[in-house]
Amino acid sequence: MVTGTAATRTARKPTTAAYKPHVRLLDAERGLYTVQSERYTHVLYAVDTLQGTCECESGQRAFRGVKQFGGVCKHMEICRQYHAHRLAYLAATTARPATGEVAAVAPAPAFIPAPAAFAELFAA
Repeated sequence: MVTGTAATRTARKPTTAAYKPHVRLLDAERGLYTVQSERYTHVLYAVDTLQGTCECESGQRAFRGVKQFGGVCKHMEICRQYHAHRLAYLAATTARPATGEVAAVAPAPAFIPAPAAFAELFAA
């Protein structure tokens, strides 16, 4: 009788998709956004980038104990990057010519592509 050892399979850790939240601009002047939760996709957190507040659990604790992203939650960091990207986009599209004339302001598009930093920042 021939006996053999069965090959043992090691279970692979399931890969999680990279966090790609839905970010919605509420008020550009006041820096108000809503960001989709990573774990509970039906939950939206209100983020105020100028006041530095977020409605998530970390934001309710005033970001105590948060070490990533300069001591703020990932929702705040996403909105800060989105806000900076949006301002840079608007500055580039409303550049003034050297003659001193004011260029026509192009309307902001409904969708602004996210910067590549998002993928690097929230890669699994």
